[in-house]
Amino acid sequence: MVKIVLDHRRVPVAVHGAQGHTPKLGIGVESLRTWTRQALIDAGKCPGVTTAEPQRIKELEREVRCLK
Repeated sequence: MVKIVLDHRRVPVAVHGAQGHTPKLGIGVESLRTWTRQALIDAGKCPGVTTAEPQRIKELEREVRCLK
């Protein structure tokens, strides 16, 4: 569903159309909006924390604890 939104992001009617079908698929509009925004962040098209960054931060914190 996120791919549909991203593929048709330039066409506002298509985005709203995709969001209109979310209840039929059991997906909330806000969930779709959140997933789409995260996909844009991960692709580097929008500022924010990527999906991989929190895991990397945990690894670095663990490494610092070991070094101390």
